[in-house]
Amino acid sequence: MLELDGMLSIVMPAYNEEKLIYSSIMKTLDIVSAFVKDIEIVAVNDGSRDNTKAEIIRAQKEDKRVRLVTSDKNRGKGNAIIAGVSQAEGRYIAFVDADLELNPSQLEGYLKKM
Repeated sequence: MLELDGMLSIVMPAYNEEKLIYSSIMKTLDIVSAFVKDIEIVAVNDGSRDNTKAEIIRAQKEDKRVRLVTSDKNRGKGNAIIAGVSQAEGRYIAFVDADLELNPSQLEGYLKKM
């Protein structure tokens, strides 16, 4: 377990990711909890036209470490990340894509180097 002097916030921007977002959030929590004690996921619904927001809310109901930031309009990945970072409460902030193209376990190496 890494000893961080503060919480790790993981921003997860999502646009039309209803099929993946719930499992991606839960998997990220599971993986990162193995090496960081105090974490939150800031899931950003970037104006999705599907049920992405509802799936984030479902994850929120299951785990209080999940927070929702939402926009009615799609503003792009960069703006979604900025929106998530602005709402993050952690001392350390990282982001992962909703499709987990890069495995959240890679955060451990980054944090060790920091």
